[in-house]
Amino acid sequence: MFQGSVILKLLRVHKWKLQYPLTYITPDDEKIIVPKDFLTDGASIPKVFWSIFGGPLSGRYIKSAIVHDYLCVLNNQDLYSRERADKIFEWAMAEEGATLPKRKAMWLGARLGALGKWISKLWRRK
Repeated sequence: MFQGSVILKLLRVHKWKLQYPLTYITPDDEKIIVPKDFLTDGASIPKVFWSIFGGPLSGRYIKSAIVHDYLCVLNNQDLYSRERADKIFEWAMAEEGATLPKRKAMWLGARLGALGKWISKLWRRK
């Protein structure tokens, strides 16, 4: 369940600042609070897919994308697992009314994004 509205301030192309905190309570009762001033790029959808899924701030998943971005930042700080972040993303999209095919496609995109980042980290270590 979401609490709060999404009001964003454009900082530059594909970078927005959250103007008020956004709270999401997961189906298993975890409370996630995305703080005011959190920076997001919205849904990280490649431009070639915008006609199918919409752009970074469109569609029935903008709140979900912001929560997911926040959890990914926590993951980068080793405070949150990427798998859990992606599962919460899927739950949140369902609550926002995204269709099952769209949720699965967005979830798969998030997982593939995580795989790409993991491979990139391996290359940097060499």
